[in-house]
Amino acid sequence: MRQFSLTNENIVEIIDIVKEHISESKLQKENKIQLAIYFEEMLIIYKNRFGENCNVRLEVTRRFRRTGIKCSIEGPAFNPLEMKDEDDSNILKRMLSLSGMAPSWDYSNGENILEILLKKKSVSQPAAIGIAIAAAVVSGVLVRFFPASARQYLSENVISPVNDAFLGLIVAFAIPMIFFSVLGGLCGIGDRNTFNRIGKSLLWRYVYMTVILTIFAGILIFPFFSFNSVGEAAQSGDFFSGVLLLVLGIVPGNIIEAFIQGNTIQIIFIAVVIGIVLITLGSRGNKVVGLIMQMNDLFYSIMDIINSIIPVYIFICLFNMLIGDKLEGIVDALKMVLLGSLLFVPIVILYTILVRIRTGIPLKTIIKNLMPGCFITLTTASSAAALTTCKENCINGFNVDKKFVGFALPLGQSLYNLNYSILYFCLLMGMTEIYNYSVSPIWIVSAVIVCILTGMATPPVPGGAMSCIAMLFTQMGIPGDAMAMAMPIAMILDFPTGGIKMFAIQSEIVIMAKKMNLIGSKKQNS
Repeated sequence: MRQFSLTNENIVEIIDIVKEHISESKLQKENKIQLAIYFEEMLIIYKNRFGENCNVRLEVTRRFRRTGIKCSIEGPAFNPLEMKDEDDSNILKRMLSLSGMAPSWDYSNGENILEILLKKKSVSQPAAIGIAIAAAVVSGVLVRFFPASARQYLSENVISPVNDAFLGLIVAFAIPMIFFSVLGGLCGIGDRNTFNRIGKSLLWRYVYMTVILTIFAGILIFPFFSFNSVGEAAQSGDFFSGVLLLVLGIVPGNIIEAFIQGNTIQIIFIAVVIGIVLITLGSRGNKVVGLIMQMNDLFYSIMDIINSIIPVYIFICLFNMLIGDKLEGIVDALKMVLLGSLLFVPIVILYTILVRIRTGIPLKTIIKNLMPGCFITLTTASSAAALTTCKENCINGFNVDKKFVGFALPLGQSLYNLNYSILYFCLLMGMTEIYNYSVSPIWIVSAVIVCILTGMATPPVPGGAMSCIAMLFTQMGIPGDAMAMAMPIAMILDFPTGGIKMFAIQSEIVIMAKKMNLIGSKKQNS
């Protein structure tokens, strides 16, 4: 622990110390840079407010086996995380939160305490899942030498109960995570004036473009899957009455029952209603909003822990499939990967044409400024890692108003989850074919709605999609064993669909900025 005064020279020294500690973490390079910049901006804010003679203590903490960096600044209570005018600070805060490092502020004993917990080093999830799959295959082959009766007993009385317990654990925490993710995203829009002036248009745009493009993707891939004819359960009532019942079913008869049953659509509906009410309350709802954001960070942290045991769950699922001769659909899984990856091309072309038509910006400029952030996500499967590049290209490449980008980019990152909606629909169609489910028109409509809403509610953090897939399969009646195939496929598709998301978000920002006259008069480079 060291103590400094807040002079410019000491701030530089503090940041050098911070860089030393984060250099050993498993953070991506972009996140390390963001973290250093964030601490520097916070210290400058405190220096400007309290003066250079203000004392600050820097210490490294340990909590739940995670290293943290804590700055304690003497002075009256002042929370820089709630500042509305510091656009750079707010977007950096959002980037860090999406990377699993939510900054926290507290006031105790006359000190403002800023702390961030760093990610601890561990095996990357793709590597861990690869190890789990290999271990399951080896174990499954060895168990094949056991008598059939022993394998059946092991599957039904040992593996299946453990499998069900793991699935129950994931779904149990996925329900509140989805609820607080939607609430947190809406509360992050800002006050009522900001919502009416900018947030409402952006939110509506993100919602209906998610619906349109998910349906577009569904139309492209649906013919490649084969299904049984309509089952008896799907014959009740005609199509229109079924759609009406589906729409009316969005409104829960009982709030608590919606959470108990894990009804995704109803949970999202409740979160949206509460979020809109909190926005209209303005400053009167600040305490509730603060609590919601803390609960949001809490469940992100919980899901990060659960995410670390998902490879174990995949091992159990795949092992159970191997000893139970349930591997007929593994070859079909390759079709989901291929179709989901190929969707990148038509959607990127469609958005490029749309930006060109709506803004008049030359195609060369569009590609030059939209592709770098998209490429980062394509190669890392991390949209959070691309946020800094996307921000710079929107501001400098397209000359979009800085404040608008600082508002629209984090909002899009949180709520414009087109990638997840497409990913979920690919998985649901594939698993329905593999498990030979009968479908009807109303079932397809229901599947599209559930995929869209679950996708929009998926928090863009590690483990968010995995948990939502478990919840989606549970609601649509897909067996838990399907998770063994679904999760590796989802991780592969996270690369191309993540690229779609970042291309789409930047495109929407440019289109909306043009519509609102928020693109500067400086001539675009051609």
